[in-house]
Amino acid sequence: MKRLTTRNHEGVAVYKQSYACDRCGETFYRLPDLGDGSPTDSLAAYEELEEQDKLLKLPCKIGDIVYEVDFIDEQIEKKRICSIEISEYGVDIFARDIQQVEIWIRSKKSGTGDKNN
Repeated sequence: MKRLTTRNHEGVAVYKQSYACDRCGETFYRLPDLGDGSPTDSLAAYEELEEQDKLLKLPCKIGDIVYEVDFIDEQIEKKRICSIEISEYGVDIFARDIQQVEIWIRSKKSGTGDKNN
């Protein structure tokens, strides 16, 4: 991702390119602090984490639907992501069953779609 911010000589996050206010035409290099910190500081912090490879991009989010294939029972289990945990061993993604969808596997012996053969 191309970086949008930089830090000035005082360590304050500023945009690399200034922008003009639509109302007054004044030029700004950072968004104002409205009580909970400047959005410019937040963006700079995320950009710094990404540069240090400390920003984790997950393949899914809580609430997403995923499918798990059970080859032994010949079923596809529809699951919903319920939690994501980071441990010393890595990232663990937990999902709960929504429903089980049985799949038919073509029998190698008979060439039919009947899974009982």
